[in-house]
Amino acid sequence: MTLLGDFYLIQPNEWLFQTHGDVSDSKRRAQEYYSLKNTYEGAEYLIEEFVRQWALQRLIKAYKYPHEWIGERILIEEPVKMGSTEKEADISIKNSNRRTFLYIEVKRRGVVEEEFKEAERQLETYLASTHTATIGLVTDGNRVRTLRKKIDPNDFDYIADLPAYGLETKIRVQLVRDLLDIGAGRSTGLKLLNDEYERLLFECHSVARDVDGSHADEALDEICKVVYSKIYDERFTTKQSEGTAFRFQTYGASNASEVASNIRVLYEEARNADLEIYSKRIPGYERSRGVFKTQIRLSDAALYRIVERLQEFSLIDSKADIKGRAFQKILGCVTS
Repeated sequence: MTLLGDFYLIQPNEWLFQTHGDVSDSKRRAQEYYSLKNTYEGAEYLIEEFVRQWALQRLIKAYKYPHEWIGERILIEEPVKMGSTEKEADISIKNSNRRTFLYIEVKRRGVVEEEFKEAERQLETYLASTHTATIGLVTDGNRVRTLRKKIDPNDFDYIADLPAYGLETKIRVQLVRDLLDIGAGRSTGLKLLNDEYERLLFECHSVARDVDGSHADEALDEICKVVYSKIYDERFTTKQSEGTAFRFQTYGASNASEVASNIRVLYEEARNADLEIYSKRIPGYERSRGVFKTQIRLSDAALYRIVERLQEFSLIDSKADIKGRAFQKILGCVTS
């Protein structure tokens, strides 16, 4: 059973987002139902908002998402752009970049199976339309299905449950640009790759292969995208003031899915910045970007584990020969 548990009725005067138009309209309908029945029992079979409010409360009480996220990072009726059309997701949870990493769709309680499947298909279109969200849940209070987007954005797996809030990380302090730790020829204050850590990129490549079952050459493509994102983050952060936090890290994220979502946003920014600079200098540059023409295709779990391994180290400060040998180890795996 998921952490949602069994459905229970929440009185309309305890609903969240009381001033939202959809909520206030549903509250009015609930009051009309109460006037007729002298109870709210059974109204959830007619009014969808009862199910949404139950799901919102469970996000806080069972999944432990902070109550202060309500209205800030947990939103309702969030616009989802799909090509030329736009729809609104019932519940959206945002990452620290204010980009959705998790969607929830609800239906009134006890809808017929075809209507429930239609809600599931709607959820799939939301997930397919964005590279920052990979997990979603659909429920009518009786049935619960949780989906995870696979590498192909139009293919999905069923998983046991949504990720809860809370992340045990190896790094217990936020990684920031610390001038006290910057020596000659260095700019980040992060650790340097050396002989001891030469296998680090090879380990990341192994994670991509083992967790996602990727071929060696596919895993190499994905590692290049992650390294590209980290280098962009380091270069950007070193232009900022002392104490500026690096974005390529797990610290402060609610779970592995949010970490992965944050890195996908970082990669998108890196690609856009690169394109803006070089498309003006090199005709047809966009067509020649190789692996960087596509989004990161790693799963949340794989991407999180790679970030966890790389975050402490600087790629721009480390010696070129160390980085070269590290990549040679991966290339040996790809060509063998």
